[in-house]
Amino acid sequence: MLKKALSTAIAFLLVFSLCAGVIFLFMPEAFYSRFYFGSRIIGNISVNIDGGEVPVSDCGLRCLLNVSEEQEIGISGNKLKVKADGVGQYGFTAENSGTELKFYIDKLSVNDCISFDMDFDIDTKQRVIHYSGSYKNFSDGLLKAENVPVSGDYPLDYEHHSIGIYVNKIQ
Repeated sequence: MLKKALSTAIAFLLVFSLCAGVIFLFMPEAFYSRFYFGSRIIGNISVNIDGGEVPVSDCGLRCLLNVSEEQEIGISGNKLKVKADGVGQYGFTAENSGTELKFYIDKLSVNDCISFDMDFDIDTKQRVIHYSGSYKNFSDGLLKAENVPVSGDYPLDYEHHSIGIYVNKIQ
């Protein structure tokens, strides 16, 4: 009797796990709002100023949601994490020795989980930021989520620096 109950419980757990795994692959947003307590915006950043690599942990890094709400950022080496529970534009500002870098990530839904990998090369003599990388929105579905490439140049203007690099521009 005990053997039959144990095998029934194992079969139930196996079927339940399989169903949960399929749901997670095709509709991960169902899990992010309820079970995913980690960071919702995760990034890997490489910053070079005039050819020298600057660790993100050496930059004064801050993040504002919709221009006014300060967000807590976790930094480990060149990786950053933001819980990002709100919807809107997350504006990041990194400052090192008077050189300022601004980039933005738009979060359309509370359930969005965005990952990005960006390289920023700042040339203070030519006053330009070269950037390249990619982002991925896991809420699109893990099987649908693709790395979307991002690259370009942005003029470095210290007098009027209210705009910056949009990692995932809203269409």
